[in-house]
Amino acid sequence: MEVEAGRLHDFLLRFYPPAKCEFLQTHGDWWYGDRENRWVLLMGDEIAGYCAGISTRILADQQVIPAIWWVDLLIAPQFRGLGLQSHFDRKIQELNTLKLGFPNARAAAIHSRHGWNVRDDLQVRLLPLFPFHMNQVWHARGWRRVFMKSAAFLISPWTWVMRQKFEGYMPRSAYQVHEPSSDELAAVFERAARAVSGTTYRDSEYFQRRFLNAPYRHELAFYAAGRKEAPSHFLIARYIKRGHGLVTRILDLFGDFEHEECLKDIILHLLRDAANKGSSQVTVLISRPGLQKLLVKLGFLFSRRVRFCWMGDPVHTAVLSSENVHWTLSDSDNDEMI
Repeated sequence: MEVEAGRLHDFLLRFYPPAKCEFLQTHGDWWYGDRENRWVLLMGDEIAGYCAGISTRILADQQVIPAIWWVDLLIAPQFRGLGLQSHFDRKIQELNTLKLGFPNARAAAIHSRHGWNVRDDLQVRLLPLFPFHMNQVWHARGWRRVFMKSAAFLISPWTWVMRQKFEGYMPRSAYQVHEPSSDELAAVFERAARAVSGTTYRDSEYFQRRFLNAPYRHELAFYAAGRKEAPSHFLIARYIKRGHGLVTRILDLFGDFEHEECLKDIILHLLRDAANKGSSQVTVLISRPGLQKLLVKLGFLFSRRVRFCWMGDPVHTAVLSSENVHWTLSDSDNDEMI
């Protein structure tokens, strides 16, 4: 049965920040990709739990297959310990599609017990530009605040040097595309897709929905590199106002990963713009070892581990277990909404 939108909104407000709840109430159909990808569990007339997924398509070994990112799972405190989570787990497992997720450590352990495959070698890497403006510093409390401020002070000379380097950078073949077309973006993906064993399938429809029709389209910036008539790379960044300043996320990056000079050029173009805009930091999700080495050279020295899980047939497992997969912050709900 369907639950009234207002009731679900009130339930989510108990667990999520108001801004996220407002976003889901207004743009939930866009975010999840399908109205049918949201489920509630009732105990009597009371909402006891909530679960949701995001529809997607994956290019796995050159085959386009439907998939779903499992992104949300909530059980009300008064109903925890009753095994209700297993109802959602069974619901997800019964879906006739590849199941994917980015779980935290606790959820990863639960997923493993329920037959999911889990790997933990992905990373989110961070480049600080204005360390004292970073929310991690401003929001810290107690001894952690002292530690974070001390760390910001210690790295400030290094970040000053890096900003000077980025602000004066002159791109070679990279350039900003102010009004990209979905066909143009899809063409860049198609030219390089065969070199990747597993990734999100990015066709024209995907780019139109995921980025060009995004509610936060005004926060996005698009960059290309290579010959203008046939670019070899693209990068999509999001500039977001957060707390005491601006933060920058590399939402998507795709192209010829063997062409390091073009990759370096397009990333440095983004870093130049981020520094000139006064962004406090730049973050990116990495699943490819070669890309990780390049980003470390460019100053992305700080990182945290990311877990990736999936449930599918042995063919999917062979593909998704390899190093030659490519995931980004635009996958799943990694691009936080608030």
